[in-house]
Amino acid sequence: MAADSADADRYTRRALALLRAVNGMEAENARELRSLAAEIRAILGTAALDALNRRALAALVREIAAAVTESYVAMYETQAASLVELAEIEAKWASGAGAAPRVASATAIDEAMSGLLVQGAPLRDQWVRQGEELAWRMASAVRTAATTPQPAQAAAKAIVGNPRTLRGGLIEKARNDAAALIDTAAHTAAYAGRLATFAASGVNALEWFSILDSRTTIGCAVRAGKLYTLDFEPMGHTIPIERPPPRHWRCRSILLPHKYPDGPPPDGGPQRDSFATWLAKQPKATQDELLGRGRADLWRGGKITLSDLIGQRGQTLTLAELRERG
Repeated sequence: MAADSADADRYTRRALALLRAVNGMEAENARELRSLAAEIRAILGTAALDALNRRALAALVREIAAAVTESYVAMYETQAASLVELAEIEAKWASGAGAAPRVASATAIDEAMSGLLVQGAPLRDQWVRQGEELAWRMASAVRTAATTPQPAQAAAKAIVGNPRTLRGGLIEKARNDAAALIDTAAHTAAYAGRLATFAASGVNALEWFSILDSRTTIGCAVRAGKLYTLDFEPMGHTIPIERPPPRHWRCRSILLPHKYPDGPPPDGGPQRDSFATWLAKQPKATQDELLGRGRADLWRGGKITLSDLIGQRGQTLTLAELRERG
């Protein structure tokens, strides 16, 4: 049978619980970054930046980069281990949440996690990229600070910011970037575990469920209520999934399992127009805020449908591209 409001409530409550677990991961990661900030301050405190020649300055930059790399490897390894456990937890939870009573095997979960991609890249690559970007920014800050009257203080301020709150410097941005990665990776792993259980339980359709408000992205909103196969092919519509939730950084959409004994409805079911129904009831200001005034005008004028906001490959169209469609 199809997922009902109780299923949506159950999965929404689970999403809130998952957010709390993510908060714990982010707090643990923030402690690692605080340790890194202290290490960088110690390195800078022993360096007479204004007296360093080019070779010595390059050596200092390498020392800082090494500290960043070590820290980011530790953060990656910590999260990677947590995500495996999370996938197992969510696979088991999904088996008791209604439509998917049979829990996935350990082998199925391992296979799902071995190919896990976070926003199109392996988890390790995402952490390596963030570490490399932070090291590059720190190197630039050190080189710039070396030309100032108080180079050590200038470098520490640029990198660490306020030493008590760690705000106002590169570490703050690193913390925010890491938090977004942790959040998105955790939701990706959670879905990997759930999908493994869905497959084991004979679930034959997934419904894209989105919290519909002015914060919802167009890409998520137009997919709200749409059905997809477990291989993420459209069912009863033509909007590609592009990527399953989390579709973007800090995505709030979820996938609900459906189990149709006689096969999924060929027309996608009555919930397929969830977003259109919801949006039509909203005031003009909300429509403009969500779609953008130009797109909203075209939609209200009947010149486009909400599905027209999405291109053939699942990408959001620009306003100019929409106008070209007539």
